Amino acid sequence: MVALQGTTKIDAIIASIFELKKKDPDIVSSFTDALSIVDGNFGISNCLGSKEKFFQLVKEFEKVAGEALLKERLDFETLENSGVLKTKGSRILSAKHIKLRTKLYFKQHKFNLLREETEGFAKLITDVSENENHSIQEKLQALGSLIGCFNLDPNRVLDLILEAFEMHPELHSTNFIPLIKSFMPDSRVLSEIMGFKFSSFHESDDVAPSSLFVIVVLLLEHKLIKLEDIYSWLSPDEAALSEYADEEMQKAKKVLCKMNKLSMKEGEEGEEPLLTLEDTFYGSNQKLGLLEAALVVGSWSVACALLNKVSTDWVMSFSPICNAALNFVHASIEPIYRIHSALPERLTGKQFKRPLVLSPPPATTFDQLKTCAFPLLKMIGPYGFKDPILLQKTIRLSKAILQEELPSGRKHVEPPSDTNSIYYDVLEIIEEYVLPSLAMLESPCAFSEEIWGLMKLLPYNIRFGRYSAWKNNISHPLLIHRKAEQFKKVKRYAKIINKDNVKYMGRVLGKLSHSSPGLLFDYVIYQAQVFELITPVVDSLKFLTSLSQDILVYCLIEALAADKDPFSEDGKSIGRWLKAVTAMVAQIFAKYKSIEIEPMLHFVKNQLKAKKSVFLLVLKEIVQKMSGVEQGDEISTVQLEAMAGGELLRSEAAGFFNQQRNPRKTAQRLKDALVESKLIVPLCSLIAQQLKITVYRETLHVEAKLVQALYDQCVDTFTQFGNFLVTVLSPEEYKNTIPSLEELCEEYGLDLGSASFLYRPVISYSINSTWESTMKANKNFRSMSQSEKDDLYLSITTDIMTPVKQQIQARLPSKVLDEFSPQFLATFWTLSYSDLYVPTGSYSRERERAKKAASDVLHSSDMTEAKRKKESDRLNSLADRLDAEGVKQKEHVERVMARLNHEKQSWFDYGSLNKYKTETVVNILSQCVIPRSLLSEADAAYCAKLLELIHLMKTPNFASLICFDRLFCDITHTINSCSEYECRRFGRFLFMSLQTVMRWHGDKAVYERECVSYPGFVTKFRAGSQSGSDSSSHIDFENYRHVCHKWHHKIFKAILLGIESKMYVAVRNSLIILKSILDQFPVQYPFYVNLEKKVEDLKNREKGKRDDLFTLSQSYLGQLKLRKPFMIREEAFHYKPKVVPKAVPTTDVVTNGHQSPITKKEQEAPALSGTNGKEVTIKKEVKDSKKSDRRDEKDKSTKTEAPKEKRPKGEKGEEGEILPSGPGEGGDQKSSKRRHVLKPSKEGAESPRLKKSKPSQHDDDYEEGMIEEKEEKKRERKREREVEDGGESKRKKDAEGKSSRKTGTTNGADSERRSEKKESRDYDGEKRGHSKSRKSGDKSR
Repeated sequence: MVALQGTTKIDAIIASIFELKKKDPDIVSSFTDALSIVDGNFGISNCLGSKEKFFQLVKEFEKVAGEALLKERLDFETLENSGVLKTKGSRILSAKHIKLRTKLYFKQHKFNLLREETEGFAKLITDVSENENHSIQEKLQALGSLIGCFNLDPNRVLDLILEAFEMHPELHSTNFIPLIKSFMPDSRVLSEIMGFKFSSFHESDDVAPSSLFVIVVLLLEHKLIKLEDIYSWLSPDEAALSEYADEEMQKAKKVLCKMNKLSMKEGEEGEEPLLTLEDTFYGSNQKLGLLEAALVVGSWSVACALLNKVSTDWVMSFSPICNAALNFVHASIEPIYRIHSALPERLTGKQFKRPLVLSPPPATTFDQLKTCAFPLLKMIGPYGFKDPILLQKTIRLSKAILQEELPSGRKHVEPPSDTNSIYYDVLEIIEEYVLPSLAMLESPCAFSEEIWGLMKLLPYNIRFGRYSAWKNNISHPLLIHRKAEQFKKVKRYAKIINKDNVKYMGRVLGKLSHSSPGLLFDYVIYQAQVFELITPVVDSLKFLTSLSQDILVYCLIEALAADKDPFSEDGKSIGRWLKAVTAMVAQIFAKYKSIEIEPMLHFVKNQLKAKKSVFLLVLKEIVQKMSGVEQGDEISTVQLEAMAGGELLRSEAAGFFNQQRNPRKTAQRLKDALVESKLIVPLCSLIAQQLKITVYRETLHVEAKLVQALYDQCVDTFTQFGNFLVTVLSPEEYKNTIPSLEELCEEYGLDLGSASFLYRPVISYSINSTWESTMKANKNFRSMSQSEKDDLYLSITTDIMTPVKQQIQARLPSKVLDEFSPQFLATFWTLSYSDLYVPTGSYSRERERAKKAASDVLHSSDMTEAKRKKESDRLNSLADRLDAEGVKQKEHVERVMARLNHEKQSWFDYGSLNKYKTETVVNILSQCVIPRSLLSEADAAYCAKLLELIHLMKTPNFASLICFDRLFCDITHTINSCSEYECRRFGRFLFMSLQTVMRWHGDKAVYERECVSYPGFVTKFRAGSQSGSDSSSHIDFENYRHVCHKWHHKIFKAILLGIESKMYVAVRNSLIILKSILDQFPVQYPFYVNLEKKVEDLKNREKGKRDDLFTLSQSYLGQLKLRKPFMIREEAFHYKPKVVPKAVPTTDVVTNGHQSPITKKEQEAPALSGTNGKEVTIKKEVKDSKKSDRRDEKDKSTKTEAPKEKRPKGEKGEEGEILPSGPGEGGDQKSSKRRHVLKPSKEGAESPRLKKSKPSQHDDDYEEGMIEEKEEKKRERKREREVEDGGESKRKKDAEGKSSRKTGTTNGADSERRSEKKESRDYDGEKRGHSKSRKSGDKSR
């Protein structure tokens, strides 16, 4: 270029080329090529320079290159212009060149067809097809001779070799592959020849023969051709394959959408076929033919490469490909299956024959299955149903793999940390091949059990993951169509289940569950939620396989964990759907013993961790159905009494075990599940923690009624679960399972009450077992006196209780410990109802029942003689065991009482009286009694019984009278702060407490025997003495009756306050309390009349509004009216002297209950000297007393009732004294009554449930009741008015009171009938008497 543009001389360039030629002779050839390129580009580009200079350069370059090289490389015209050739010579050379090219490229001398050279081609075919032991060189030499002799076309010879290869593919390794490799090593030529063959078939719309695909696979396997080269010649293109796959998927989605419409008409069902495939598409698809050939031949590398190029979701739908793949896997796993089939040799079947050209890589170890067998099985997917034998082999091999990795002593194989482990390949095989293939089989009962043998080796969470993918992640067209088909059957049969066709439907559902369990169970659970057909549905599931039962548990958990509101639409209760599913869960676990319970227990645990306490309903129902242990909402008195007995009595009478078949077997199953899964302590701690957070967490977004229901559910489930553990676990197992009291409180975050409830059986067992072992070890035990035995028992108890006492002491504030000792707290929280009371009546009743049953059995004709004798012996043995248990229980209670009598001295031992009485009582009630009484009915009975025993044991420094006074006078806030079930338990506690105080009220002898001279009934407390030997410091019997009347009046006011409240909780709880204490309150006619009226008004008010309150009030009214004949007059309840209006004294006085005034000087005078010579009196609470009196007087000042005497200004009562009630509280003469004034704790020790209620207007209601009573007793009042002498009036009233007490119960009905007869006759006179009473009251004021 430099020479042509004139910048450098030509001579210099030629000289440089001469120099370079010496070093590199090839430079001349390269420069000649450059000149040829420049010569060709002169007509294209104008920047090359002058042509003349180019011709001159060529001329000079001839000296270097020579004429021959230039004639070879440059154009003839250029050579002529440059002077290298003459003009005539260039033309001659050009003509010869054209002729030569025409001869070489365009002239055909012969066709060389078979019909033209028959002999040569015949010899060629014979030589190629013969299977003789000739070397490749000999065969190539023979081919060369034939080609040369008969002038055969080499390409046609190659084509004939390939056609011979098609006919004898089995000779590929010995004959054809080495021959082709030597004859034509060029892969592109082979690919073009094979591609030309495929193209010719495609253009003629013919189907290519399978033999052609086979030789292509063999050529690919031996790497004579490349897949990329041949794949482009195959038809159809990728777009056609994708279009076909999309079309089939759209059909499947259309069917799925139609299936999801529950309102689908019957006529619309079944319009879509089950996925039809066109044979024409497969026949014309050469790519699929090549894939089939690769599988048939056994070339895994070629098959794997082809499978990666096509969609495996639909490619296996073609039967030839699927069958070839199944046979391929058969051949691959045959060696290892023979080793690990776990079958006897005679049962393993015939060995699989290998009709393959190539042998696939055989698997002799488990890891070798990962090479080709498992990957191909994943690609086969649901089409594995076409070869059940292979499916069975795969299941057994997978089971052998898991069993090899199963640790000794374990039931499940946990996932290994190595992600390349074959364990995960087995999981994929189960998910993608085994379960989908099972869905396609018809009634695969045997396969279902075989699969369960594999699945049970996996943990439940791994199993459920596979079920979820099988059930919910369906993307294969075949499975979608199958699901639609099965859904039609499920709908047809599941919606007609009822109690009359359970057996037939059970068989039908059993068959449907074999292949489509998830679909079936979802629909059945849905039916149970909507129509609440729980029992028929559960009974119809009796024919399920083990695998179906496991999937049923998964479906139930999935239904419970659904994204649905667990509460009802109005937000006031738990949703119906949740109750239905929960009931179904409990019945299924109780009925079918082969179902695994552990997954459901883990579900409950995880829900509690998520603070979803509503799912405690699941655990509660499971425990109730499987063990019969119930936390009864309302248990009878007989059942409650029996709960104080031993285990045998409880099981026979208390209703711990329902009348169901073999509850102990199902209870044992539940116990085993809890023990094996180690869920006992986690569940106990989580349930106890819910008690703390339920109210505060749920109050924010749900109704108060629902919050209380959830809280009650937590309490019930906690006590129920604890009772269940005590029932099913042996004492030693329970002791080893439950942590210590300190661990429960510190590590698990339980409060003292909950921790004591769980740890109480451990302490009881430790004491009793140590006592029994000591008795057996001591040979002189029988000769020991009772006091020595008591001392021995006390020492054992002290050793065991000392650590408990220390743990409790460490968890309580010093303020509480100042009020009572840790010993009392430890005793209170570790004893139970059965430690304090022997239910002799229950033992006698059950013993007599057993003996009567034994006698009836002997005379029964329904059983054979042997059965009668066996049953009679069993019942007699039961009676004997009840006797023995009763004796043992009595001895146990006697030992406990001896222990309590020893401990009582240190319970409330204080150095100063300033901390005594009211604060102590309030702390005992708020810290101990009230919380525990709300836990269960048995605990409520325990608290009531313990308070009675503390009094009867003459416990020092404990004011029983103040305790009952605080209990009965301050129930308003306690009632209003209780939930529904807590209110029932508190009602039980009130009932038993009222039973105690009314027993003392009903009989003076009993009162003097159990109350007089007891420390608990001391009304004046002096330092240095608590014995109460001074009779003047005790309340007498008649004043005690006045106090009981005041308690009834306080209860009456608190109940009316709740009934008239607009708050739902207050009204409901008041009615519950009334029902609970009905036998003890009301007992006086005025209270009865007012309660009847108020409850009747409540019933009318709530009718059509709050149905539950309406029903509750109506129920109580019915029961109350049955008690009317047993109502008594107020005069029969307590002594009521005649009211004599007199002037109010100007001096401040305090009466002593006997109408004799007590001056302030006498009030403040010392009653007993202390050790230091100082006289101590209890502080006065003037402020509360004055406030209470003012409120009462203000409320009554506007009423026109019986005359009342105003309390003198400045009159005060001593703190700690129990003052009888005033006129508004049941008396007519205020000077003869005292009011009990109790000072609350200054530092907040008093529980919110013990706060004093505000004064109300319910004194008016009481006065109205008094008026009605006076109207009925008009004649008696007239006779009283005629008697002016107060002593005579008093004697008459005493006589009437005694008569009323004797005959009030038996003659109550006659009295009522007489009152009804007199009612109409004396109406006018009664009205006038009432008017006179009003006038008398005005004069008094």
